[in-house]
Amino acid sequence: MRWEELSSSIPHGVLQSLARTYSSVEALLVNRSKALAATPAHGNHKGGSVALEGSPGIDDGTLAAVEAVLEARLAPQWCSGATLMHELRHSIQVLPTGCAAIDTLLGGGLREGTLVEVAGETGSGKTQLCLSAAATTAYRGEAVLYVDCTGSFAPERIVQMAEAEAAVSLGAEPQAVEGELASRVLSCISVLQLSNVYDLLGRLDWLGATLQLQQQQQQQQQQGRQAGLRQVQVQGQGSDGVTLRHGSGTDGAVGEVPRGARIGPRLLIVDSVSALLSTVVGSNQHTQGTTLLVATGRTLKELAEQHSIAVLVTNHVTSTGPMTWGGGGGRGGGGGGDGVAADRGVSAAAAVGVAGLKPALGEQWRPQPHMRVQLSIDGSQPPELGVRIATLTASPLQACGQKLEFRIVASGLV
Repeated sequence: MRWEELSSSIPHGVLQSLARTYSSVEALLVNRSKALAATPAHGNHKGGSVALEGSPGIDDGTLAAVEAVLEARLAPQWCSGATLMHELRHSIQVLPTGCAAIDTLLGGGLREGTLVEVAGETGSGKTQLCLSAAATTAYRGEAVLYVDCTGSFAPERIVQMAEAEAAVSLGAEPQAVEGELASRVLSCISVLQLSNVYDLLGRLDWLGATLQLQQQQQQQQQQGRQAGLRQVQVQGQGSDGVTLRHGSGTDGAVGEVPRGARIGPRLLIVDSVSALLSTVVGSNQHTQGTTLLVATGRTLKELAEQHSIAVLVTNHVTSTGPMTWGGGGGRGGGGGGDGVAADRGVSAAAAVGVAGLKPALGEQWRPQPHMRVQLSIDGSQPPELGVRIATLTASPLQACGQKLEFRIVASGLV
């Protein structure tokens, strides 16, 4: 965590002193832990003076207050199941993918705060699903960040899918809804083309820092509005129809950042994460391959959870033979998938793989996604029909092993 993230909670002078001494919040905590462990009776420490290496000259009372702030911000907080259920029903947004079969398997669609992986062989429909989800979300006016790692982003396909959705929702022919639809939909999608995992991690870190800064600015503007509103209410107490235009005390109007306005993308797509990670995992030239893999998964999940973003990534598949660094783990398809399948009496074999294939990137990547769907080509159907099979292999919401068919057609995924 960066020190500037605590600017609203810690006095500026103290914050500057800490920032000059410690590069990050974590550095302070590590130093503090070492200092406590070095005391003769650290197990019975009751808040007495503990010297820190390179101490910025902060008294014990201030340091204790800083620690209390850090504990409130960093320590996990208990909450009841009823609270979580209320958030699930009333707070968490679900984005449709544009494919009814996939939405059914995912329990309604892509949930904000959740990392969903779609694995499958070449031609199984992974990129088509990404384009469909992007088109559907952008058509609703929501922002999409599309990380294209394979050069397969197709704006014309996005427009085609959006026109089909508009035709259905408006009850008109696709030709009748073209107009400005293409520019409106594509303007909601930001495309980033990357070729290595280092650039991906750098961009994700920049995105997280930018969103954090924007949230802080929004909070400060909202606090300014509230202070200005209270002042106007005091000055015009008893009058009707008071309009507050400059409650923030700035030159801009209050409407510059609407209260509760959405910050950042609603949907983040990485197609495909395996294109970047498979080149470093298991390679003798990249000794930190596993670290990069875990860091990628952790960063994606942190972005999803901290900023209420739905994250969709794609992965290729390998044989379900003995596990190698290039292949996926053979004992499950994601966090919690096996347990749900076993508890509900559904064959846990679905979590291992589908039709002799399993998600790639190895055992270290296996628990990273919250949910996983594996796509396959239905070989029993003529290829021109575009029939695909989607299998749910990991989910905390539904029983694994469920399979549904869908088709890839000109209008999208049906």
